[in-house]
Amino acid sequence: MLILLASSASAAQIEVIELRHQLAETLLPTLSAVADEDVVVRAAGARLIVRGSPSAIERMRELVRKLDTPMQSLQISVRRVSVAAAGSEGLGAGREGAEVYRSRSAEDARLVQTVTAMPGRAAFIDTGKIIPTTDRFVALNRRGGAAYTERRRYRHWPEGFYATARLVAGRTVVDISVADSAGAVEGVVPSRRIVSTVSGELGAWLPIGVVQEGAAREGSGIVYSTRSTDSARQRVELRVEVAQ
Repeated sequence: MLILLASSASAAQIEVIELRHQLAETLLPTLSAVADEDVVVRAAGARLIVRGSPSAIERMRELVRKLDTPMQSLQISVRRVSVAAAGSEGLGAGREGAEVYRSRSAEDARLVQTVTAMPGRAAFIDTGKIIPTTDRFVALNRRGGAAYTERRRYRHWPEGFYATARLVAGRTVVDISVADSAGAVEGVVPSRRIVSTVSGELGAWLPIGVVQEGAAREGSGIVYSTRSTDSARQRVELRVEVAQ
């Protein structure tokens, strides 16, 4: 019995299969499902590590040649869906005899941002300039007259995150990461830290977080500005599709 076991173990080989197009972890579920019981398949970036008999390894090679086709680009879309939003702003000039009131209406119910990336490659999602707002000004003078002006602008959030999407067994898996600024060195690109992983059907909107804003108030000298707003919550959702 010991001799037979030793003979069987010596027949097993370990071979590394280099991939040209696909990521190893993308092919791993399919290869593991059809591999013999005594065959072990591991994924390592663009390499597959296969342990088994020479004949089993050759079968894996044949299957990999069929599966290792050029990847299709993925379209990653991000939107914010307003859960609740209400607010008002006022701007006044103390002793100058004129009062200016400003109101703002949010129009960011479904603003979608889209980027294209290859599977397994991080795509940066710029969360800036995605909340359009309309400022309306009413200027009152001492004679009771009024002047109305309106201005459209975009509120900018100068940050963002990275989305790394993969297709696994017909579903999408997305790693959400941010730049890790801790211990960052000037001139060196900071590393990324994964903060969340979501998965779901291809083409479905997947919730990845909630943005909530509270009230704020500022004042300075004769010219002052005040702002009061109800808590505004926005759900951030992400969708992955195959680019056409």
